[in-house]
Amino acid sequence: MMIDDIVFPNNSNVLVIDEEATKKSEEGGRLYLGCWYREPYLADQTVKAAWRTAVIGWDELTFDLVAQQAYLYDDGGQESALAATLNQKKIDRVRDAETELRHAVIYHFATHRQRTDYQQLP
Repeated sequence: MMIDDIVFPNNSNVLVIDEEATKKSEEGGRLYLGCWYREPYLADQTVKAAWRTAVIGWDELTFDLVAQQAYLYDDGGQESALAATLNQKKIDRVRDAETELRHAVIYHFATHRQRTDYQQLP
């Protein structure tokens, strides 16, 4: 099985039963899992990601029956939200630049009147 088969179909969450999860399950009387998940964040005007780990209870998982996924952290949703935020920031920068240019043009024409005393050509 390839890593992509494990990670990405589960919303970039890897669920494992390791020694720590087994011990916690036995002590707590309920099922615990080790979870490695990808957490996107914004840095330098791009979406980047870091891997996090946690020991979680079975009941902490989100089950998406349509997509057939079980995950702790919604990597896809968070990455989409960050991409939308980044896109909005770009739109805002363009809008601000356009406003600044518009004001510069208006100022130019307001302070540099056009000559109207041109001689008529014969």
